[in-house]
Amino acid sequence: MLAIACVELFRRVRSRGAAQILARGSLRVALISVTASIAEMLVDLYVLSATDTREQLKALDQQIRSVPAAEQILYGFGTQLVYLGLLVLIIQLAVLKRISMTTLSLVLATLALFIDYELLDGSGRQALMPPAAPTPPLPFHAGDGGGEQRQRQQRPQEGPDACGPGSPIPVRLNPGLRPAGRG
Repeated sequence: MLAIACVELFRRVRSRGAAQILARGSLRVALISVTASIAEMLVDLYVLSATDTREQLKALDQQIRSVPAAEQILYGFGTQLVYLGLLVLIIQLAVLKRISMTTLSLVLATLALFIDYELLDGSGRQALMPPAAPTPPLPFHAGDGGGEQRQRQQRPQEGPDACGPGSPIPVRLNPGLRPAGRG
C-alpha cells in the first residue's frame, strides 16, 4: 500500500528540474524499501516452511542473518526508508502547494506515529496495544506442525454447553431466552 501511495504522490509532483530529480530519488528510496520489506517476508516464509523444529529454524535464521548486510537491509533500516521517501514527497507537494497544510499536518502526524511505533521495543508496543486476553502458547510438534494437537484442544463440546470454557465462542446462551417469534 505504501508503494502505491508513493507512486501516486510522485505522479502529483509533476515538476521540472531539481524538484523532479528529488521526487524521483524519493520514489526510488521508497520503492527499494518496499522491495526490502517484501524480501523480508519471503525470507521469513521460506525459513518457516523449510524447517521442522525450532532449533532448525533458529539455525537457518542465524545463517541468513550472517550474510553481510542482510540483517540491516531486511530487518533494519532497509525496510524503514519508505517513511523517508514518503516524507520527502509529502513535503515537496506542500511546498508546490499541491496539498493543503491540513493534509500535510495529518500526514506528518501519522508518519510520526508510524516511526514512533517502529522505534519502540516489544514491551513498549505491548503497552500501546495490549492483547485482548492473554493466551498460553500452543505446543510445537515436529512433523505436523502441531495442527492435529491444536484441533483436539480447540474442538468444542457437544450439546447445550458447546459455548462454555474452551470453546471458540465465549458467550453462553441463557436457556430461559427463546428466539423471537416463538411462544
